[in-house]
Amino acid sequence: MIQLIYHKKKGMIKIKRYFIYADEQTYGGLHGIYTQFVIEVDDDITEEEIWKDYIKPESINLMESFGIIEENVPEENFEDEDEYEDAIENFLFENVSGFCFLIKKEITISTKKLDAECCRLDKDSFIEKYCI
Repeated sequence: MIQLIYHKKKGMIKIKRYFIYADEQTYGGLHGIYTQFVIEVDDDITEEEIWKDYIKPESINLMESFGIIEENVPEENFEDEDEYEDAIENFLFENVSGFCFLIKKEITISTKKLDAECCRLDKDSFIEKYCI
C-alpha cells in the first residue's frame, strides 16, 4: 500500500514501508543469526530491488559476521585464489535468504517506532500485527 508523507524538502511524497527479514540457509535464523528491520522507500521501488539492496547484503553480512562462509568454504581447501572466490560466490548464491512484507497502510506509527517494535517482537508476531 502506498502512503503519502510530508518531506521537508520534497513536499508530499509517496512511500511504502516494508518489514525486512534476512538470515542464511545454514542455520536458518537459529542461534540469533538473523536480522529484521523496517524500511521506508519510494513507492516505485520493486521487491526485486529490495532483495538486491537490502535483503541480500544483510544476509551476506550475517554470514561474514558469524564466520559461516569460512566455516563452510575453508580457504585451505583451495590452491587457486580464483577457485576459492568462485566457491564463495556459489556458497553465497545458495545460502542468501530472507523476505520482505509490505506494512499495512493503516499503520500510522512512525517507521522508527515500527523498527523498534519489530526488534521487540518475533517475526511471525510482527508480520501478523503490522503486515499485509
